[in-house]
Amino acid sequence: MDNGVKQRLIGACVLVSVGIIFLPTLLHKESPQIVDTQTQVPVAPAFEFKSVESPTEPTNTAPLTEPDEMFQAVSDSKADQVTSSESPQKEPDSSTHVESFDNRGLPKAWVVQVGSFSEIARAKKFSGDLRNNGYKAFHREHKNNSKTVYRVYVGPNINRDASEKLKSELDLQFSVNSLVLRYTP
Repeated sequence: MDNGVKQRLIGACVLVSVGIIFLPTLLHKESPQIVDTQTQVPVAPAFEFKSVESPTEPTNTAPLTEPDEMFQAVSDSKADQVTSSESPQKEPDSSTHVESFDNRGLPKAWVVQVGSFSEIARAKKFSGDLRNNGYKAFHREHKNNSKTVYRVYVGPNINRDASEKLKSELDLQFSVNSLVLRYTP
């Protein structure tokens, strides 16, 4: 085939293709699109607002004690005397690690006594210094006959070995000779 005939055939194919694509849109009248103006959002429910009275402070309760005064640490012998005088609890089952619980079924905990002071201000300052260094420190008042002392503790910790390690760390860092004692709430 010669070049001119090829070009005419290609041109005819292009015109037929364009006609097939655009002819229906030219012949078909465009109908207006119907837009649904009805909303599908439900009507807002009616709310009835009620006024709420301001809270009042209860009058028949005693104020809480300071967190530093809530718990007292005691030595092993004192804790055993206290728990043996109470009514015995049900024996723990064989799956429980017996050495880690006292007679009441509470876990044994340990504190490190870091200092003992005759003045509350010094005990507060030292426990504050310990807290500033990242330790869980607190102080307690202990009365012995007519003498009152203020002891500073770090803890409590359920693991005695961890308390022993903490004792060594505190002894070195603060140049003290601390004690590891049983802690009872």
